[in-house]
Amino acid sequence: MLNITDNAQEQKIPAFFRLGFRPFFLSATIFSVTAIALWIAALSGWLNFEPYGGLFFWHAHEMLFGFVIAIIVGFLLTAVQTWTGVSGVRGWSLFGLFMVWLVARVGMLIGPQHLLFETILVLLDILFLPLSAYLLAKPIIKVRQYRNLFFVPVLAILALSNVFTHLTISPHFDIPITFQEIHYTVIMLITMIMVIMGGRVIPFFTANATKVVKRQPIKILEQVALGSMWLLALCFVFNIPSNSASFPWLAGLSLIAATTNMARCLRWNFQHTLSIPLLWSLHLAYSLIPISLFLFACHYAFGLFNLSSIIHCLTLGAMANLILAMISRVSLGHSGRPLQLHPFMPIAFLLLLIATLIRFVGVNFYSQSSLMSWQISALLWIVSFSAFAIIYWPVLTRPRVDGRPG
Repeated sequence: MLNITDNAQEQKIPAFFRLGFRPFFLSATIFSVTAIALWIAALSGWLNFEPYGGLFFWHAHEMLFGFVIAIIVGFLLTAVQTWTGVSGVRGWSLFGLFMVWLVARVGMLIGPQHLLFETILVLLDILFLPLSAYLLAKPIIKVRQYRNLFFVPVLAILALSNVFTHLTISPHFDIPITFQEIHYTVIMLITMIMVIMGGRVIPFFTANATKVVKRQPIKILEQVALGSMWLLALCFVFNIPSNSASFPWLAGLSLIAATTNMARCLRWNFQHTLSIPLLWSLHLAYSLIPISLFLFACHYAFGLFNLSSIIHCLTLGAMANLILAMISRVSLGHSGRPLQLHPFMPIAFLLLLIATLIRFVGVNFYSQSSLMSWQISALLWIVSFSAFAIIYWPVLTRPRVDGRPG
Protein backbone atom coordinates (compact mmCIF):
# COMPACT_ATOMS: atom_id res chain seq x y z
CA MET A 1 0.00 0.00 0.00
CA LEU A 2 1.36 3.40 -0.95
CA ASN A 3 2.12 5.77 1.88
CA ILE A 4 -0.53 8.30 0.87
CA THR A 5 -3.02 9.14 3.61
CA ASP A 6 -4.97 12.05 2.14
CA ASN A 7 -6.23 11.48 -1.39
CA ALA A 8 -7.97 14.86 -1.33
CA GLN A 9 -4.59 16.50 -0.81
CA GLU A 10 -3.21 14.46 -3.72
CA GLN A 11 -5.94 15.82 -6.00
CA LYS A 12 -4.78 19.39 -5.28
CA ILE A 13 -1.45 18.66 -6.98
CA PRO A 14 -1.49 19.39 -10.73
CA ALA A 15 -1.49 16.07 -12.58
CA PHE A 16 1.75 17.01 -14.36
CA PHE A 17 3.62 17.00 -11.02
CA ARG A 18 2.11 13.93 -9.37
CA LEU A 19 4.95 11.57 -10.28
CA GLY A 20 8.42 11.87 -11.83
CA PHE A 21 7.68 10.27 -15.19
CA ARG A 22 5.16 12.96 -16.14
CA PRO A 23 7.24 16.17 -16.39
CA PHE A 24 10.50 14.49 -17.36
CA PHE A 25 9.22 12.12 -20.07
CA LEU A 26 7.20 14.80 -21.83
CA SER A 27 9.59 17.73 -21.41
CA ALA A 28 12.72 15.72 -22.21
CA THR A 29 11.22 14.43 -25.47
CA ILE A 30 10.12 17.93 -26.50
CA PHE A 31 13.58 19.20 -25.58
CA SER A 32 15.24 16.46 -27.67
CA VAL A 33 13.16 17.41 -30.71
CA THR A 34 14.14 21.06 -30.27
CA ALA A 35 17.81 20.26 -29.66
CA ILE A 36 18.12 17.95 -32.67
CA ALA A 37 16.33 20.46 -34.92
CA LEU A 38 18.70 23.25 -33.83
CA TRP A 39 21.74 20.98 -34.13
CA ILE A 40 21.03 19.82 -37.67
CA ALA A 41 20.04 23.34 -38.75
CA ALA A 42 23.39 24.66 -37.49
CA LEU A 43 25.35 21.79 -39.10
CA SER A 44 23.58 22.43 -42.40
CA GLY A 45 24.40 26.14 -42.31
CA TRP A 46 20.76 27.17 -41.97
CA LEU A 47 21.17 28.66 -38.51
CA ASN A 48 23.93 30.33 -36.53
CA PHE A 49 23.86 30.32 -32.74
CA GLU A 50 26.42 30.09 -29.94
CA PRO A 51 25.33 27.84 -27.08
CA TYR A 52 27.32 27.26 -23.90
CA GLY A 53 30.58 25.44 -24.64
CA GLY A 54 30.22 25.72 -28.41
CA LEU A 55 28.00 23.77 -30.79
CA PHE A 56 29.66 20.34 -30.53
CA PHE A 57 29.97 20.44 -26.74
CA TRP A 58 26.37 21.59 -26.42
CA HIS A 59 25.03 18.83 -28.68
CA ALA A 60 26.85 16.01 -26.89
CA HIS A 61 26.29 17.37 -23.40
CA GLU A 62 22.63 18.21 -23.82
CA MET A 63 21.62 14.96 -25.51
CA LEU A 64 23.21 13.09 -22.60
CA PHE A 65 22.72 15.30 -19.54
CA GLY A 66 19.71 17.19 -20.85
CA PHE A 67 17.73 14.41 -22.53
CA VAL A 68 18.87 10.90 -21.53
CA ILE A 69 19.59 11.69 -17.87
CA ALA A 70 16.20 13.40 -17.50
CA ILE A 71 14.48 10.26 -18.81
CA ILE A 72 16.50 8.05 -16.45
CA VAL A 73 15.66 10.27 -13.48
CA GLY A 74 11.97 10.33 -14.41
CA PHE A 75 11.97 6.54 -14.67
CA LEU A 76 13.83 5.97 -11.38
CA LEU A 77 11.73 8.44 -9.38
CA THR A 78 8.65 6.61 -10.65
CA ALA A 79 10.02 3.08 -10.18
CA VAL A 80 11.18 3.73 -6.62
CA GLN A 81 7.53 4.12 -5.59
CA THR A 82 6.82 0.62 -6.91
CA TRP A 83 9.96 -0.83 -5.33
CA THR A 84 9.44 0.63 -1.85
CA GLY A 85 5.70 1.23 -1.47
CA VAL A 86 6.55 4.80 -0.38
CA SER A 87 4.89 7.57 -2.37
CA GLY A 88 7.25 9.07 -4.94
CA VAL A 89 8.46 12.66 -5.10
CA ARG A 90 5.61 14.92 -6.21
CA GLY A 91 4.17 18.40 -5.87
CA TRP A 92 6.52 21.25 -5.01
CA SER A 93 9.55 18.98 -4.58
CA LEU A 94 9.10 17.57 -8.07
CA PHE A 95 8.39 21.04 -9.45
CA GLY A 96 11.63 22.35 -7.90
CA LEU A 97 13.70 19.50 -9.35
CA PHE A 98 12.07 19.99 -12.74
CA MET A 99 12.81 23.73 -12.72
CA VAL A 100 16.49 23.09 -11.94
CA TRP A 101 16.60 20.87 -15.04
CA LEU A 102 14.61 23.27 -17.24
CA VAL A 103 16.49 26.47 -16.35
CA ALA A 104 19.79 24.69 -16.99
CA ARG A 105 18.56 23.60 -20.45
CA VAL A 106 17.49 27.11 -21.40
CA GLY A 107 20.73 28.59 -20.06
CA MET A 108 22.89 26.10 -21.95
CA LEU A 109 21.08 27.00 -25.15
CA ILE A 110 21.37 30.76 -24.69
CA GLY A 111 25.02 30.56 -23.72
CA PRO A 112 26.86 32.58 -21.07
CA GLN A 113 26.22 36.32 -21.15
CA HIS A 114 28.62 37.12 -18.32
CA LEU A 115 30.55 35.30 -15.57
CA LEU A 116 27.78 35.41 -12.94
CA PHE A 117 25.24 33.98 -15.37
CA GLU A 118 27.67 31.24 -16.40
CA THR A 119 28.42 30.33 -12.78
CA ILE A 120 24.73 30.02 -11.89
CA LEU A 121 24.09 28.01 -15.05
CA VAL A 122 26.89 25.53 -14.34
CA LEU A 123 25.82 25.13 -10.70
CA LEU A 124 22.22 24.41 -11.70
CA ASP A 125 23.30 21.90 -14.32
CA ILE A 126 25.59 20.15 -11.83
CA LEU A 127 22.98 20.26 -9.04
CA PHE A 128 20.31 18.25 -10.89
CA LEU A 129 21.90 14.81 -10.51
CA PRO A 130 22.85 15.07 -6.79
CA LEU A 131 19.32 16.27 -5.99
CA SER A 132 17.87 13.39 -8.00
CA ALA A 133 20.15 10.90 -6.21
CA TYR A 134 19.02 12.23 -2.82
CA LEU A 135 15.32 12.00 -3.71
CA LEU A 136 15.87 8.47 -5.01
CA ALA A 137 17.84 7.31 -1.97
CA LYS A 138 15.44 8.69 0.65
CA PRO A 139 12.58 6.14 0.27
CA ILE A 140 15.00 3.26 -0.40
CA ILE A 141 16.83 3.91 2.87
CA LYS A 142 13.53 4.45 4.70
CA VAL A 143 12.41 0.88 3.97
CA ARG A 144 15.98 -0.53 4.05
CA GLN A 145 15.74 -1.85 0.50
CA TYR A 146 19.47 -1.52 -0.02
CA ARG A 147 19.61 -3.66 -3.17
CA ASN A 148 18.14 -0.77 -5.17
CA LEU A 149 20.65 1.73 -3.74
CA PHE A 150 22.84 0.61 -6.66
CA PHE A 151 21.42 3.43 -8.77
CA VAL A 152 22.39 6.15 -6.28
CA PRO A 153 26.20 5.80 -6.70
CA VAL A 154 25.66 5.47 -10.46
CA LEU A 155 23.90 8.85 -10.44
CA ALA A 156 26.72 10.20 -8.27
CA ILE A 157 29.35 9.02 -10.78
CA LEU A 158 27.35 10.61 -13.60
CA ALA A 159 27.17 13.82 -11.56
CA LEU A 160 30.95 13.80 -11.12
CA SER A 161 31.36 13.20 -14.85
CA ASN A 162 29.18 16.24 -15.49
CA VAL A 163 31.44 18.35 -13.29
CA PHE A 164 34.45 17.28 -15.33
CA THR A 165 32.73 18.06 -18.64
CA HIS A 166 32.36 21.66 -17.49
CA LEU A 167 35.96 21.79 -16.28
CA THR A 168 37.26 20.67 -19.70
CA ILE A 169 35.95 23.83 -21.34
CA SER A 170 36.75 26.21 -18.48
CA PRO A 171 39.71 28.55 -19.11
CA HIS A 172 40.47 28.39 -15.37
CA PHE A 173 41.32 24.67 -15.29
CA ASP A 174 43.77 22.50 -17.20
CA ILE A 175 42.17 19.05 -17.45
CA PRO A 176 44.22 16.36 -19.29
CA ILE A 177 41.13 14.91 -20.95
CA THR A 178 38.66 16.18 -23.54
CA PHE A 179 34.93 16.66 -23.11
CA GLN A 180 34.43 14.12 -25.89
CA GLU A 181 36.30 11.44 -23.91
CA ILE A 182 34.19 12.18 -20.84
CA HIS A 183 31.00 12.01 -22.88
CA TYR A 184 32.09 8.61 -24.24
CA THR A 185 32.56 7.49 -20.63
CA VAL A 186 29.06 8.69 -19.74
CA ILE A 187 27.64 6.80 -22.73
CA MET A 188 29.27 3.58 -21.54
CA LEU A 189 27.97 4.08 -18.00
CA ILE A 190 24.45 4.66 -19.31
CA THR A 191 24.84 1.57 -21.50
CA MET A 192 25.70 -0.34 -18.32
CA ILE A 193 22.42 0.87 -16.78
CA MET A 194 20.55 -0.29 -19.91
CA VAL A 195 22.18 -3.73 -19.73
CA ILE A 196 21.18 -4.16 -16.08
CA MET A 197 17.65 -2.77 -16.39
CA GLY A 198 17.05 -4.48 -19.73
CA GLY A 199 17.94 -7.82 -18.20
CA ARG A 200 15.46 -7.19 -15.40
CA VAL A 201 12.42 -5.90 -17.26
CA ILE A 202 12.46 -7.18 -20.86
CA PRO A 203 12.20 -10.91 -20.01
CA PHE A 204 9.61 -10.08 -17.32
CA PHE A 205 7.45 -7.97 -19.66
CA THR A 206 7.75 -10.61 -22.38
CA ALA A 207 6.68 -13.48 -20.13
CA ASN A 208 3.72 -11.52 -18.75
CA ALA A 209 2.39 -10.42 -22.14
CA THR A 210 3.00 -13.60 -24.16
CA LYS A 211 2.26 -16.14 -21.39
CA VAL A 212 5.43 -17.95 -22.44
CA VAL A 213 7.43 -19.28 -19.51
CA LYS A 214 10.37 -17.00 -18.70
CA ARG A 215 13.69 -18.78 -19.08
CA GLN A 216 15.80 -18.78 -15.96
CA PRO A 217 19.03 -16.80 -16.39
CA ILE A 218 22.21 -18.82 -16.87
CA LYS A 219 24.39 -17.68 -14.00
CA ILE A 220 27.75 -17.83 -15.77
CA LEU A 221 26.33 -16.09 -18.86
CA GLU A 222 24.92 -13.26 -16.72
CA GLN A 223 28.20 -12.89 -14.84
CA VAL A 224 30.33 -12.71 -17.99
CA ALA A 225 27.87 -10.42 -19.82
CA LEU A 226 27.66 -7.95 -16.94
CA GLY A 227 31.28 -8.33 -15.87
CA SER A 228 32.66 -7.64 -19.34
CA MET A 229 30.40 -4.59 -19.62
CA TRP A 230 31.62 -3.29 -16.27
CA LEU A 231 35.24 -3.76 -17.36
CA LEU A 232 34.57 -1.98 -20.66
CA ALA A 233 32.86 0.90 -18.85
CA LEU A 234 35.82 1.17 -16.45
CA CYS A 235 38.20 1.28 -19.42
CA PHE A 236 36.42 4.41 -20.58
CA VAL A 237 36.31 5.84 -17.04
CA PHE A 238 40.12 5.61 -16.91
CA ASN A 239 40.49 6.80 -20.53
CA ILE A 240 42.26 3.61 -21.61
CA PRO A 241 40.96 3.82 -25.23
CA SER A 242 43.13 6.92 -25.74
CA ASN A 243 46.19 4.60 -25.75
CA SER A 244 46.42 2.65 -29.01
CA ALA A 245 48.48 -0.06 -27.28
CA SER A 246 45.28 -1.10 -25.49
CA PHE A 247 43.33 -1.66 -28.73
CA PRO A 248 43.91 -5.45 -29.07
CA TRP A 249 42.53 -6.33 -25.66
CA LEU A 250 39.81 -3.68 -25.92
CA ALA A 251 38.74 -5.49 -29.09
CA GLY A 252 38.72 -8.82 -27.24
CA LEU A 253 36.76 -7.40 -24.31
CA SER A 254 34.24 -5.76 -26.66
CA LEU A 255 33.80 -9.06 -28.50
CA ILE A 256 33.18 -10.97 -25.26
CA ALA A 257 30.65 -8.34 -24.13
CA ALA A 258 28.95 -8.40 -27.55
CA THR A 259 28.72 -12.20 -27.73
CA THR A 260 27.45 -12.76 -24.20
CA ASN A 261 24.93 -9.92 -24.30
CA MET A 262 23.57 -11.12 -27.64
CA ALA A 263 23.29 -14.66 -26.26
CA ARG A 264 21.54 -13.21 -23.23
CA CYS A 265 18.88 -11.33 -25.20
CA LEU A 266 18.30 -14.23 -27.62
CA ARG A 267 17.00 -16.20 -24.62
CA TRP A 268 14.23 -13.66 -23.96
CA ASN A 269 11.75 -15.18 -26.46
CA PHE A 270 11.81 -12.40 -29.06
CA GLN A 271 10.07 -14.72 -31.56
CA HIS A 272 6.88 -14.54 -29.48
CA THR A 273 6.74 -10.71 -29.53
CA LEU A 274 6.34 -9.99 -33.24
CA SER A 275 2.66 -9.05 -32.89
CA ILE A 276 3.25 -6.85 -29.82
CA PRO A 277 5.03 -3.55 -30.67
CA LEU A 278 5.55 -2.66 -27.01
CA LEU A 279 7.70 -5.79 -26.76
CA TRP A 280 9.51 -6.13 -30.09
CA SER A 281 10.57 -2.50 -29.82
CA LEU A 282 12.32 -3.27 -26.51
CA HIS A 283 13.99 -6.41 -27.87
CA LEU A 284 15.27 -4.70 -31.02
CA ALA A 285 16.50 -1.69 -29.06
CA TYR A 286 18.42 -3.90 -26.65
CA SER A 287 19.92 -5.95 -29.51
CA LEU A 288 21.62 -2.77 -30.74
CA ILE A 289 23.83 -2.88 -27.63
CA PRO A 290 25.66 -6.12 -28.58
CA ILE A 291 25.66 -5.04 -32.24
CA SER A 292 27.39 -1.78 -31.24
CA LEU A 293 29.85 -3.71 -29.06
CA PHE A 294 30.69 -5.96 -32.02
CA LEU A 295 31.36 -2.82 -34.09
CA PHE A 296 33.66 -1.59 -31.30
CA ALA A 297 35.56 -4.88 -31.57
CA CYS A 298 35.92 -4.39 -35.34
CA HIS A 299 37.12 -0.82 -34.82
CA TYR A 300 39.74 -1.65 -32.19
CA ALA A 301 40.93 -4.84 -33.93
CA PHE A 302 41.00 -3.75 -37.57
CA GLY A 303 40.44 0.02 -37.63
CA LEU A 304 37.05 -0.50 -39.27
CA PHE A 305 34.21 2.00 -39.05
CA ASN A 306 34.15 5.56 -37.79
CA LEU A 307 34.22 5.62 -33.97
CA SER A 308 31.64 8.40 -33.73
CA SER A 309 29.27 6.39 -35.92
CA ILE A 310 29.61 3.42 -33.55
CA ILE A 311 28.97 5.67 -30.56
CA HIS A 312 25.81 6.84 -32.33
CA CYS A 313 24.74 3.21 -32.75
CA LEU A 314 24.63 3.18 -28.95
CA THR A 315 23.04 6.62 -28.52
CA LEU A 316 20.75 7.13 -31.52
CA GLY A 317 20.37 3.35 -31.76
CA ALA A 318 20.14 1.43 -28.49
CA MET A 319 19.65 4.35 -26.11
CA ALA A 320 17.01 6.36 -27.99
CA ASN A 321 15.08 3.29 -29.15
CA LEU A 322 15.03 1.82 -25.64
CA ILE A 323 13.92 5.18 -24.27
CA LEU A 324 11.09 5.57 -26.78
CA ALA A 325 9.86 2.01 -26.24
CA MET A 326 10.11 2.19 -22.45
CA ILE A 327 8.49 5.60 -21.94
CA SER A 328 5.65 4.59 -24.26
CA ARG A 329 4.94 1.63 -21.98
CA VAL A 330 5.60 3.25 -18.59
CA SER A 331 3.43 6.27 -19.41
CA LEU A 332 0.45 4.03 -20.13
CA GLY A 333 0.94 1.75 -17.14
CA HIS A 334 1.49 4.50 -14.57
CA SER A 335 -1.46 6.57 -15.79
CA GLY A 336 -3.86 3.65 -15.26
CA ARG A 337 -4.38 3.01 -18.96
CA PRO A 338 -4.34 -0.35 -20.77
CA LEU A 339 -1.08 -1.21 -22.54
CA GLN A 340 -2.49 -0.43 -25.98
CA LEU A 341 -0.37 1.69 -28.30
CA HIS A 342 -1.61 4.42 -30.57
CA PRO A 343 -1.43 3.06 -34.17
CA PHE A 344 1.37 5.50 -35.10
CA MET A 345 3.77 4.52 -32.31
CA PRO A 346 4.98 1.28 -33.96
CA ILE A 347 5.80 3.42 -37.01
CA ALA A 348 7.73 5.80 -34.74
CA PHE A 349 9.72 2.84 -33.38
CA LEU A 350 10.61 1.72 -36.90
CA LEU A 351 11.54 5.24 -38.03
CA LEU A 352 14.02 5.55 -35.18
CA LEU A 353 15.57 2.19 -36.07
CA ILE A 354 15.84 3.31 -39.70
CA ALA A 355 17.47 6.57 -38.55
CA THR A 356 20.17 4.53 -36.82
CA LEU A 357 20.85 2.48 -39.94
CA ILE A 358 20.93 5.50 -42.26
CA ARG A 359 23.37 7.40 -40.07
CA PHE A 360 25.76 4.46 -39.72
CA VAL A 361 25.68 3.44 -43.39
CA GLY A 362 25.90 7.03 -44.63
CA VAL A 363 28.97 7.90 -42.57
CA ASN A 364 30.87 4.66 -43.21
CA PHE A 365 29.98 3.75 -46.80
CA TYR A 366 28.86 7.02 -48.44
CA SER A 367 31.06 9.56 -46.70
CA GLN A 368 30.45 12.15 -49.43
CA SER A 369 26.79 12.10 -48.36
CA SER A 370 27.41 12.17 -44.60
CA LEU A 371 25.58 15.46 -44.12
CA MET A 372 22.53 14.12 -45.93
CA SER A 373 22.51 10.99 -43.76
CA TRP A 374 22.67 13.20 -40.64
CA GLN A 375 19.80 15.32 -41.95
CA ILE A 376 17.60 12.31 -42.72
CA SER A 377 18.30 10.62 -39.39
CA ALA A 378 17.64 13.92 -37.57
CA LEU A 379 14.32 14.29 -39.39
CA LEU A 380 13.31 10.74 -38.43
CA TRP A 381 14.25 11.46 -34.80
CA ILE A 382 12.12 14.61 -34.86
CA VAL A 383 9.13 12.72 -36.30
CA SER A 384 9.46 9.83 -33.83
CA PHE A 385 9.76 11.88 -30.65
CA SER A 386 7.28 14.52 -31.82
CA ALA A 387 4.79 11.69 -32.29
CA PHE A 388 5.37 10.61 -28.69
CA ALA A 389 4.98 14.17 -27.37
CA ILE A 390 1.73 14.75 -29.28
CA ILE A 391 0.16 11.35 -28.58
CA TYR A 392 1.18 11.22 -24.91
CA TRP A 393 0.52 14.88 -24.05
CA PRO A 394 -2.96 14.10 -22.64
CA VAL A 395 -1.67 10.94 -20.97
CA LEU A 396 1.06 12.82 -19.09
CA THR A 397 -0.80 16.04 -18.29
CA ARG A 398 -4.11 14.58 -17.08
CA PRO A 399 -4.87 12.56 -13.92
CA ARG A 400 -4.83 8.78 -13.93
CA VAL A 401 -7.96 7.38 -15.54
CA ASP A 402 -8.57 5.03 -12.58
CA GLY A 403 -8.57 7.84 -10.02
CA ARG A 404 -5.57 6.48 -8.12
CA PRO A 405 -2.65 8.68 -7.03
CA GLY A 406 0.23 9.14 -9.45
